[in-house]
Amino acid sequence: MSDKPDAEALFEWSDEMASLQLYKAIQNTHQQIDDKEVSHNLSFRDLHLATLMHGLEEADQLTEVIFAARTKLGRDTDHIRPNRAEALRLLMRIGLEEVAPETVEVAVEANKEYAIDKVEEF
Repeated sequence: MSDKPDAEALFEWSDEMASLQLYKAIQNTHQQIDDKEVSHNLSFRDLHLATLMHGLEEADQLTEVIFAARTKLGRDTDHIRPNRAEALRLLMRIGLEEVAPETVEVAVEANKEYAIDKVEEF
């Protein structure tokens, strides 16, 4: 019997360390946003997505996309704000949940813990 850890155990340990690193980074970023050291806005340039989003808005189809995205995420569909920012936020969340569900789980837990800590500070 060997004293060397098996590859699977090393990968699990590596994944746990990466998750912990992300967890701490998210909480640190929350504090930086609260301290106004980091912006809570995101921006990016993409010609094709820009034309699509503006086109959806002009064709009065943005609400349908937002409705579908909110439905997919299991969110309230009664109070839809038909704007590009809302659509992009929701669609980005769907994409992240599709390609990196474990990452989203870590983010959710880090955000919850940060919110709980802020309430307990009161």
